[in-house]
Amino acid sequence: FLTTAQERALLESIAPGARVRAIENGVDFEFFHPERSPAAPPSPPYVVFVGVMDYYPNADACSWFADHVMPKLRQRAPECEFWIVGRSPSPAID
Repeated sequence: FLTTAQERALLESIAPGARVRAIENGVDFEFFHPERSPAAPPSPPYVVFVGVMDYYPNADACSWFADHVMPKLRQRAPECEFWIVGRSPSPAID
C-alpha cells in the first residue's frame, strides 16, 4: 500500500504485475465540516506540526523550528505557542 496514485504508478512501472494499492491521506470534509464542529475556545496564536515524531525528518524539522523560528515569532507575539502533534516522540522532542 502506498499513499498516492503517483507512487503506485511508479512502483508498478518498476515492478510490473505487483499487487499495489494506494490509499490516499486526507480528511473527510463532510464529517469534519467547520460549521458542524464545536467552537474552539479562544487561544493564543499557535503553530502546529502534525506527523509521526520518531521519523527523523519530522523530529529534526520540529527542533529546527523551535530553535530558529519560534524565538523570532515570540519577539512579535510572546503568547505564540508551538504544538507538536504526533505519536512516538523521539527523546529530542520530549
